[in-house]
Amino acid sequence: ADVIHAHDWITFRAAAEPKRLTGKPLVWSCHSTEYDRSAGFYPQDWIIELEKEAVRTSDVVIAVSEYTRKQLIDRYGARPDKVVPIHNGVDFSKWVQHTGRDYGQSSKVVLYLSRV
Repeated sequence: ADVIHAHDWITFRAAAEPKRLTGKPLVWSCHSTEYDRSAGFYPQDWIIELEKEAVRTSDVVIAVSEYTRKQLIDRYGARPDKVVPIHNGVDFSKWVQHTGRDYGQSSKVVLYLSRV
């Protein structure tokens, strides 16, 4: 693997340890912050601290929107150049249309449409 990737606070610690052991870059995707999930009513401080640690430790942070990016910068102190907004979804214009499987493609592509 060339990079380690984790989603939200739930998997961050599982990704931080291989980063520490291997020195591989860590990309952390933030789908929402604890402030958003709790709607501001009784956010859990321990989750907020874990999200802040994820922002500090990760080499790149993916935010699912400009709003989430701004939250990570304003509330968690993320460096603006470190947080990249990438919206959920697939741009089908980037995929070649074909009728069968083409295992002869030379390009390297990873497409993961699931939730572990």
